[in-house]
Amino acid sequence: MPSLFNSLVIVFLSFSFIDLVSSQAPGTRHSHCLFAFNDTLYMFGGTVDWGTQAATNYFHSAQLPFSTLSTPWKPENINNVTPLQDPACVVEPSLGYALVIGGGNQLNLPNPGIQIYNFKTKEWNESELKNTYFPTFPSELTKPIYRPAAVLLASKLIFYIFEFAETEKATGSYLLDLGQTPWKWTAISRNSTQKIMSSPGLASTKGNAFIFGGCGPPSNDSYIYNQIYGYLPTPYALPAPIADAAVGILNDQLMVIVLETGSQIENQQMFMIPLDLKTMKLGIQTIPTGVPANTNNTLMRNRANYVQLPGSDTIVIYGGVTSWPTGNTSSSMIAYNMTTRAWTTNVSMVTNIPSNQYQLVKVNGLDLENGLKFGNSTTYDEPKSSNLPTDPTDAKKKNHLLTSTIIGISIGVIGGLGLLGGISAYIFLSLKKKRLLAEKRESMHANNEVVF
Repeated sequence: MPSLFNSLVIVFLSFSFIDLVSSQAPGTRHSHCLFAFNDTLYMFGGTVDWGTQAATNYFHSAQLPFSTLSTPWKPENINNVTPLQDPACVVEPSLGYALVIGGGNQLNLPNPGIQIYNFKTKEWNESELKNTYFPTFPSELTKPIYRPAAVLLASKLIFYIFEFAETEKATGSYLLDLGQTPWKWTAISRNSTQKIMSSPGLASTKGNAFIFGGCGPPSNDSYIYNQIYGYLPTPYALPAPIADAAVGILNDQLMVIVLETGSQIENQQMFMIPLDLKTMKLGIQTIPTGVPANTNNTLMRNRANYVQLPGSDTIVIYGGVTSWPTGNTSSSMIAYNMTTRAWTTNVSMVTNIPSNQYQLVKVNGLDLENGLKFGNSTTYDEPKSSNLPTDPTDAKKKNHLLTSTIIGISIGVIGGLGLLGGISAYIFLSLKKKRLLAEKRESMHANNEVVF
């Protein structure tokens, strides 16, 4: 018969296990985020119904391949991480980190602002990582910021955009450079006419972030963010307001799956709008075919979340609220295949997909082919014209750079002139010496002296 001590140990370990890992499959979920690394799909945070935030079962993974009708979810480590609803999640594959930025919680827990998951160690918010890279985190981003969006703009460079906070109307966007130590946050300015909405559709290619709509209220606005030129209006107009959207890119085709238009969403099918990146022209909106067995899975919803699997032609969408304002929360997963432009139940990695094999068309006469001025994150320049960052040291840096450049050019010119003068003097003296020797030889011949 087990002793009381052993029984207590078993109970303790049982509760510790509940603390360390999610206790069940995700189930119904909205206001969560999806991200993927290698061959694994992850889901973090969210709300299990209209008013209950996930407090224990909020981090799961599913290894590919699988069917959306039977997803092999398993719980993952939730030690040392704060559960959140409506965060933005983005993966930096070269570092092996997932970043969870923004969001809020109903559990009266401090808002961390940013949390880091290490895919290699499977640990959250490791102390060494926090002490090395977190000191520069902007204090304003520790406020509850619901439904922001983030995308990897280039290697080690993240574009982060947010609009809504429960207690304050916070709007803005940042660049986060992971190539510097500590990580560098740079605020991005914009014109007052450029609206930033919460939960926009977001994707990036060649250093450009493509932004579609957003809610609060639903928006017809769309922009391109380019690091050199800042925010640019697009040459195309969205055919309908977009409150929620899933966006993916397959070579030269960008596809916007409209999850919600802001109007009545009950019994309305999602539709897809293609954008040709070679011409910057929108195609005809269509309702995708290949509806899965449960046709309700492809109805519009808000507060769902999506991810394009890395190196794949598949967009995965999970959960969301399918009725408003009653708040019927979904537990369904659906997948969209960008090659066939149809819904599919098969989720797998696809290899040998062409990428970036096209030329971006100019927008307003501006070349967007490489959105990064110097082509890498550690030496990027700030946007031109009025779209300047709020970092007060930038002007001093640029003045120092200009002064140093002028001094360097001046020294180079003076040095070049000195070198040219030295060569001229050498040639002159050499010719003079030869002339004197010739005159001496002639004199010695004339006096019948021996000439050596």
